[in-house]
Amino acid sequence: MVVKGAKSYEDVRTYQNVVYPTFREACKARGLIGDDSEWFALFDEAIIWATASQLRHLFMTVVAYCNISDVCLLFEKYWQYMTDDILHRIRRALQIYSYRPPPDQLKAMLYQELDLIFGKNGLSLLSYNLPIPTDTPTATSTNKLLMEELSYDRVALQADSNHMCSLLNEEQQHIFLEVMRSINEEKHFLYFVSGKY
Repeated sequence: MVVKGAKSYEDVRTYQNVVYPTFREACKARGLIGDDSEWFALFDEAIIWATASQLRHLFMTVVAYCNISDVCLLFEKYWQYMTDDILHRIRRALQIYSYRPPPDQLKAMLYQELDLIFGKNGLSLLSYNLPIPTDTPTATSTNKLLMEELSYDRVALQADSNHMCSLLNEEQQHIFLEVMRSINEEKHFLYFVSGKY
C-alpha cells in the first residue's frame, strides 16, 4: 500500500534507490516500524522483579508477537539476566559455587533454553535471526575436573603471556619461538592426517 506501482518484490524492498535484503529492513528504512525503546523499557523494568525463566518467556513473547525491529540488539543487552538459574544449575551440578563458565558457554546454554521455549510455541530461533544452539555439553554431563580446567580467564592469561614474553632475553625468545613453531607444525600435521584440511 505504501510503494505505489511496484512490479516485483524487489520494488517493495527498494527505498531511495537502495534494495534492502528483507521487507522488515525496507519498512524500517521507510519509518514504518517504530524503534524498540518501549521493549527496552519493558525489559529494564522486568529485570528488577522477574526470574531468569520468566525473562526467557517474556523474550519469546516480545520477539514473536511484538514486531521488534532489532531482535539481536535486545538479546545482547539482556541475555545475561536470562541466565541466572542456568549459572546456578551449573554450579550446583559441579559443586563449585564460585565457578564462572566462559560467556560463550553460558550463552550457548541460554540458546538451548530459548530453542525449547520457541519450539514449544511452534517457532524457530532462525526465524528471528538468532543462532541455533550448538552441541555445548551441559554441566551435568561434563567432568568436574574438566570444567574447572576450562574456566580460566582467557583475556587475563593472554595479557600475562604477553607480559612474560616481553621479559625474555634474546636466547629465551629464540627457544620460545622454536617451541611454538614446532607445536604449530605438529598441529598442522595432525589436521592434515585427520583430513580436516
